[in-house]
Amino acid sequence: MSSMKDSFRIVLPNYLNSDRFFVFLLCIIFVFGGGTFIKSEHQKSDLENRTLARFEHFTIDGFASGSFQENFENAFSDQFVKSADIRAVYGELINALPTFGLDSFACSGRYVTVPGSTDGSRVSFNCEDYIMYRPSTMDSSQEKIFNQNISKYNRVNSIVDTYYYFINDATTFDFSSGAQVIDYAASLKEKLKGKYHFASFSFDGFNEFKKYFYNTDHHWNYIGSYKGYVEISGLLGIEDVAKPAGTLTGDKPIYGSHARTLRYYKYSDNMVAYSFDVPEHDTLINRKAEEYGHFADYFERNYTYDKNTNYYSYVYGPDRGEIIFDFHNSNKENLLIISNSFSNPINVLLAQHFDTTYVVDLRYYNKQIGEEFSIEDYVKNNKIQKVLFIMSPTFVTKKDSNQGLEV
Repeated sequence: MSSMKDSFRIVLPNYLNSDRFFVFLLCIIFVFGGGTFIKSEHQKSDLENRTLARFEHFTIDGFASGSFQENFENAFSDQFVKSADIRAVYGELINALPTFGLDSFACSGRYVTVPGSTDGSRVSFNCEDYIMYRPSTMDSSQEKIFNQNISKYNRVNSIVDTYYYFINDATTFDFSSGAQVIDYAASLKEKLKGKYHFASFSFDGFNEFKKYFYNTDHHWNYIGSYKGYVEISGLLGIEDVAKPAGTLTGDKPIYGSHARTLRYYKYSDNMVAYSFDVPEHDTLINRKAEEYGHFADYFERNYTYDKNTNYYSYVYGPDRGEIIFDFHNSNKENLLIISNSFSNPINVLLAQHFDTTYVVDLRYYNKQIGEEFSIEDYVKNNKIQKVLFIMSPTFVTKKDSNQGLEV
């Protein structure tokens, strides 16, 4: 049986690496500040039309079970005048503290909520310096949208040669049990109809996941994206797959979407990328001639560093409604890629194998281009021979990534 000292040695680091420590700090502010930061308790938010959380009386049992802390955090967020500002300060405080290694009993083979993730959705795993989304399945509303999107895909299948590449990510696999929690690829293949081609990006456990994804970002890294490019090339029947000409490494740490969102800068990434000898081509971004991304500037150190910059977007290119790559290969086909930000690192790699490649992000197309997207008209007007969907779990379970696909 563990001694009280052993138990404290295990629990304390967990508090420093979870919202429980935040709640503890709030308790200190509340008790010693005499409650002066709390406005008179409101029972309902007229703006949000919901009942607000209220403070419960302190009990030993409630504190031991964690229910008191959970209630206090929810009530504090609802009732405190500047709770969001305090949370930001808390994030900076956590970043300023020394790094305490989690006891192996506390985190070995387990998920641990990362500080600042109030809903518990962002976690680290196995005592390692990674931030990822917790594994999850579809709720009823997501499942409904998923099925609606599949109906749209089936309509696309009826008008053009269609290719699907699904990317499994941290949400689809439970590393603690070593099992997949949801198999989107199997569901897609079961429900897709008509003539289509399908492949998926997968990994077998945490060690392989680490090889393909950033430490602090939800996107695939240079190894993962190149794996995707090679597999998609096989799916499309491309034989002359591009080989990396070299490997480039950035000079400063970068912080991915998870770290920036949480303002948690204890974990970081190195920006590493393969270089390729890509043929000359013309690029239009939202129908204006423009360079896509700042790959050369970044690796030539011709940029101003800011830890809050999205360097995945800066280096590979940002999300835009429409990007057109014209390689002037008149004897080759035209390709349409419909995707989200996962395709950014490999858009131009795929485009070099075609005449003109159109990359459309339906989340932004209507607003940035100024017209409604119609898959049927777009395929016809641009003489598209192949449509490639590069899909992630959020792509297939949201409406905005698939608007305009009705035929």
